[in-house]
Amino acid sequence: PQLLAVRSHSVFALGNAFALANRAESEECLRVILMCVSALVEANGVYLEPVLQAIAEQLPPLWERAGDSVPIHSCLLSVLTHLIMKMGYSTVENSHVQAVLFPLLDYCTDISVVNRAETLLEDGLRLWLVTLLSSRVATMGSKLTSMLPRLEMILRSCLEPHLSLKVLQFNSILLGKQVVEPLGEFLREMLVTLTSRVHVKEKASGDEMEDDGGNSGGNSKETDVGTMRDAIAALGFADILMQVFPDIGFSISSPAIGKVMSFICSGGQDGQRLSLTIPLLEVALSAFGRMVWINPNSFDEIFTQT
Repeated sequence: PQLLAVRSHSVFALGNAFALANRAESEECLRVILMCVSALVEANGVYLEPVLQAIAEQLPPLWERAGDSVPIHSCLLSVLTHLIMKMGYSTVENSHVQAVLFPLLDYCTDISVVNRAETLLEDGLRLWLVTLLSSRVATMGSKLTSMLPRLEMILRSCLEPHLSLKVLQFNSILLGKQVVEPLGEFLREMLVTLTSRVHVKEKASGDEMEDDGGNSGGNSKETDVGTMRDAIAALGFADILMQVFPDIGFSISSPAIGKVMSFICSGGQDGQRLSLTIPLLEVALSAFGRMVWINPNSFDEIFTQT
């Protein structure tokens, strides 16, 4: 009932919000207004499709006003993400949306700019991913292809791999294996690196204090979560790549999967142990099953070594 009540007034509220945005003089006022717009779009979804064109027409002037403001860019990211998630390809293919969408993606993923990776890259990659999920090759193929060099730069910098690998995955599904073929050797090494980070050395309770001079505290937990998340993302990417493109997928993925399975079976080596969680084990076994399906000899090769 509450949501229905909101929906009955949402078009009027959006009109007022955009009118206020055009008159707002301070960055903070504009940020709050855009947060309201984002919340209204998220709450209403497809119910706003009849006024999509009117919403889209308001976005280019807001993009022009954003300048170098991180909070305003962040709010625009949120508005576009919710619009595309709720209304799909009709939003992505709207010319007014595209006038903001692609310049905003370019701005947020330009890691050559100081502090850009720390401030907007993660949200930019999420918007990129949502855009891919709502795109059709016939209408969006050329625009998506033009963004691949930027994606390669992000991947080679190993920034936000849990998202950048997803973006690469859906680009390859949409555009074909030519997206991953030129990156084959690099991806092979990257997957090995990301999955090897879950092999952590046994530590006594006081070791962390010595390692970081007493400053590790919460940072070690955040690092553990990040590395585990990236390892799971790497194995998930390997699994999907082998499913979609068996030959090149096996070539890229098998070294990383083989090393992870060897560690799981051996219980670790050189005083190290494998930090196992249920999500990691599930995705590792799924990827291993795909690998054995493609090449049954993989089973004997891995378990002979262990």
